Amino acid sequence: MVALVGRTRSGAEALEVVAKLRENNNVVAPPWLGAPVPAGFTIVWSPVPVDPREAKDGGDFYGVQNGYALSASALDRIASAFGIAWDPERSRRSDDRSHPYICEHIAVGSYTGPDGLPRLVSGTNHSDLRDKSPQVEGFRSRDGNLNADVIRRQREHIASSSESKARARALRKEVGLDSEKFDDVKRPWVVVRMQLTGQAGDETTQRALQTMLFQKALEARVVTPTKGPAVGTVVGPDGVVVDDQGEVLHDPRPDPEPPPREERRQERRSSPNQREERRSEPQDQEPRAKFGHKDMKGKLLSELSDKDLQWYVRALEGDLHNPAKSQWYEQNERLLSDAEYEQERRKG
Repeated sequence: MVALVGRTRSGAEALEVVAKLRENNNVVAPPWLGAPVPAGFTIVWSPVPVDPREAKDGGDFYGVQNGYALSASALDRIASAFGIAWDPERSRRSDDRSHPYICEHIAVGSYTGPDGLPRLVSGTNHSDLRDKSPQVEGFRSRDGNLNADVIRRQREHIASSSESKARARALRKEVGLDSEKFDDVKRPWVVVRMQLTGQAGDETTQRALQTMLFQKALEARVVTPTKGPAVGTVVGPDGVVVDDQGEVLHDPRPDPEPPPREERRQERRSSPNQREERRSEPQDQEPRAKFGHKDMKGKLLSELSDKDLQWYVRALEGDLHNPAKSQWYEQNERLLSDAEYEQERRKG
């Protein structure tokens, strides 16, 4: 029996090891395995913890049409062990964010290929959790009822779920992971990858590679000092750096504080057309509560009790004062204006 942890610099030996490992284990290996191993690299294999229970019991598998498939969290662990590094600039949400229950994501990453160079992997996901969408209809139980709790959780985490599914698709596409029988998924999981170790066929090359790796490790620990302004730039007395065209390159001054809450409230109330525009809005565009407890979220503001409406206004006022939520300032400003208008409407 082959040990679940090992390494080799022979592509042919790696193929033999994988064939033996697959007799009693689930093996995730790169499609190019068997090619010559470049100097400085080694093929390594090791187990990855995967819970063989079903997801409903806290495990890493869920039922699909033809058997059982790995959960997104298990696939993330395998991708990490496989050596995939996700590109934070090219991996992104790709929809226009026009609907809260629609999300598209593209995942782009790379891992070490047969020549020691990065090999790209990519995957996409489209999630549609609107009412009556095929994805939502798939949450119906055998008696035909929708699982409201599952749909609510899916909608709350739609962005992170879409990202995980895009990464999972990228990994599946690269290594050919398919659904399996439940008895098979209970077996241990082993991942095979190419790793930079500095090992080589001759001692001279190996010593040079290991010296280079050690030097790189030292350089990575050194903090690069901050450079001064470039030639052709001007630094003002307040620390603002501008180029010879007058364009601001660096501004160390803090962002201006938002006006006090009372000033903002007076500013909103001083807009003569704002209230009249809301009175003329169609009924199906009446403002709704964007957050709150489960019986409150998504309701029309006119449907809220006075107590819930008062809580909603105070929560929005607190968010406007919270620097950590400054990116949602304009949105919370509109929501607060809607809620205050509803309060005034009830007072006649």
